[in-house]
Amino acid sequence: MDGTLAEIAIAHGGSRVQNLGWFTGLEVGQNDRAEINLSAAKAEEILKRLGLFGLKYITIHDGINTNTDTSLGHPTRCWPREHWKEFVRLFKASFPDIKVVQLGGNKSQLFDFADISLVGKTTVADLPYILDNALLHVDGESGMVHLANLTRARCVVLFGPSKADYLAYA
Repeated sequence: MDGTLAEIAIAHGGSRVQNLGWFTGLEVGQNDRAEINLSAAKAEEILKRLGLFGLKYITIHDGINTNTDTSLGHPTRCWPREHWKEFVRLFKASFPDIKVVQLGGNKSQLFDFADISLVGKTTVADLPYILDNALLHVDGESGMVHLANLTRARCVVLFGPSKADYLAYA
């Protein structure tokens, strides 16, 4: 019924976050931000440990998390590997000095074409610091995008078949 709820919300000018407001009585809008306060010292520690300190980088994530059911194959809402490979090729052709850092958990595909793979090498607590210092985060519609929205990160989110009108931030 998620799709039906999305259609109703969109028809009434709403969204996923605005539904939270409607259902709870709180005044919450889709683009309201509640940026988390991150420690500069901890950011330096984490980025040094992961080899990112002082680097210009973007992050990419295939949209697959530990709760994604992959038993039937590649999820329809996640961009295929070939598309990611082409994106990275085009990006590196235009921005060769900016590193492409892949993030992900135990179900993420490993992208051997990323400059740095942190798949399975980070904790959830590391992620806000990594995202906060990225020039950009590119992802499918996933929980990591919602986390990135709590940092200074800018995101490009790949939608389909999810409804961008329902789930997207500005």
